[in-house]
Amino acid sequence: MRFKIVGLATLLPVLAAGAALAAEVQPLAEGWAIQSSAKVDADGAALSRPGVDTSGWHPARVPTTVLAALVAAGELPDPYYGDNLTRIPGYQKAPWLIMAKDSPFRDPWWYRVEFDAPAGWAGQHLSLNLDGVNYEAN
Repeated sequence: MRFKIVGLATLLPVLAAGAALAAEVQPLAEGWAIQSSAKVDADGAALSRPGVDTSGWHPARVPTTVLAALVAAGELPDPYYGDNLTRIPGYQKAPWLIMAKDSPFRDPWWYRVEFDAPAGWAGQHLSLNLDGVNYEAN
């Protein structure tokens, strides 16, 4: 069985066993790829299919923000060191409530991972537990 997840998560299959519920957990922190929706022509349905080519996407470990993932991947400087914050694309001194038009963070970003679920989960009710959604997800 193959699952596709677009978002950040832990997958929890809940199995009823008499009066007790048993839960198994498959952590999904590793192996994510992220990309700006401005650079992706596909929609969520297409991105949710197995085998989507994510070459050229940025590696990520969740939970994380886009900025933190790009810093961890060495693609952007650490904003907490020196004046590196001013070197982050889209940085502006003010006004902060209006994002700069050239900011790579202006458009939503896709988070994507594929994994193989245990065969015993087939036909079971599964829950996706999103620990760490920063602001909003859809």
